[in-house]
Amino acid sequence: MATHVVLEWPGSREKLTADVLLGMFLLAVLANVAYCAVYVVDLFVQFSGLDAAWRRGRVLVLIVGTAFAATITHFIMQSG
Repeated sequence: MATHVVLEWPGSREKLTADVLLGMFLLAVLANVAYCAVYVVDLFVQFSGLDAAWRRGRVLVLIVGTAFAATITHFIMQSG
């Protein structure tokens, strides 16, 4: 998001309305809830015997989640 704001500063100033900022705050809160929910899944998997597979897969989950968040932010900044 910061890259979009800096690269398109004169135009991005009018896109950063209170509604957009509140929407991004809501998405940040939801991302934190999802991040915290993973700990429950992580504990379950560690005690279920699937620990070795989960260690390989959780890096992929992190990469996919980060890419998804970046894509959502990109589309919010483009449509705002």
